Amino acid sequence: VSTQSTGGLKVISIPETSAYDASSFITLGQNKVLTCSSELKEALAKSTNFPQGLHVVVDQSLPTKAGLVVTPLQQPPSTSALTNATRRVGDFLSKLTLEEQGKSQSSNNVLMVSPTSFFQNYEATLDNYFMAGAVKLSRQDVQKRALREYSSLIWELQSHGVNILLFTHEARHDTPDACFPNNWFSTHSSSELDAAARTLVLYPMKVSNRRRERRPDMIDAIMTHYQRVLPLNQYELANKFLEGTGSFVLDRVNRVAYLAVSERSHADLAERWAQSLNYRLVTFRSTDSHGRSIYHTNVMMCVGSGYAIVSLDTVEDQAEKDLLVDSFRKSGHELFAISRQQVEKFCGNVIEVRGQDKKKLLVMSNAAFEAFTDQQKEGLQKYIDAFVHPDLSTIELIGGGGVRCCIGELF
Repeated sequence: VSTQSTGGLKVISIPETSAYDASSFITLGQNKVLTCSSELKEALAKSTNFPQGLHVVVDQSLPTKAGLVVTPLQQPPSTSALTNATRRVGDFLSKLTLEEQGKSQSSNNVLMVSPTSFFQNYEATLDNYFMAGAVKLSRQDVQKRALREYSSLIWELQSHGVNILLFTHEARHDTPDACFPNNWFSTHSSSELDAAARTLVLYPMKVSNRRRERRPDMIDAIMTHYQRVLPLNQYELANKFLEGTGSFVLDRVNRVAYLAVSERSHADLAERWAQSLNYRLVTFRSTDSHGRSIYHTNVMMCVGSGYAIVSLDTVEDQAEKDLLVDSFRKSGHELFAISRQQVEKFCGNVIEVRGQDKKKLLVMSNAAFEAFTDQQKEGLQKYIDAFVHPDLSTIELIGGGGVRCCIGELF
């Protein structure tokens, strides 16, 4: 690590061989550096190349690598401002205690991971048929496009008042799919479960490199607000898999869990989950136009507040199809049926979140928005306050996941 003065600013350069990426921190002047990595803070603090008195502050919510604009400060921040920056994650999570008010299908608080080291996960291509085959773009071009798309998603969510706990991932993590965090965890409020304790569930992942997405720093950041932890990830040792709210599509108000059985969604493990959380489980099989199992339920289904978006075409067994329709009829959800072609445009991979003043937002990619019919969009508008639909074409094509996969709800 070396430093030099250029134009009145202190430039901090890190060699390519370093485990850290130089864009993961910014200089504030007067020997103050703001970073989103606690590991980098330690490395900088120990370096003999830095001047004495260097003050390094960690703010893990900084989206410095997400392609967002970080406005340079005209004046160095006060000591109190720097101290407050270190508390931002804790302040964000403390709101969970204050905002829990009864059962809700959607949340105003979400966890997301910027695609800062995103590329096609070749291990996942074996059963995720939504992913592209050979990728012709370079890794650098893929990341630039993904970051540009993700920045738009973050910007639109925040502009609507969604609270985002944002992390990044680096090449050293070896987690190319980390921007899809909903597969390794789920959270459940005490109101949802009619229980005394909030619950954090950790899930077993089929693809081995995706198991590394369960990073200790991320788990530590959220688990202090959850009194109960259900560690289902231990079932990886038995080759049993259940991938969070990818495998499950949850009706949280009525405690009904929908699961399309696949290699990533084992029915017997889902039964154990349902017993532990006092949910009613509805299982079925869902296939694409080639007769192959759809790998995640959330690709073909979404449950919102009073409505459900479901591809009944993908459920070929008539008894299972009738079971689905009857379940939604009993819970009072209006059913919006989508075709297999709409599933391929990620119309099922959408999610309802809460914005400012608890307004309901239906978040989807622009490809999905354009694939919904005008009649379907008009019908959905009876239940929501706004559509949010940024372009996510690179992330969908290369990663095989849409906007719902990018959002891990914090209840």
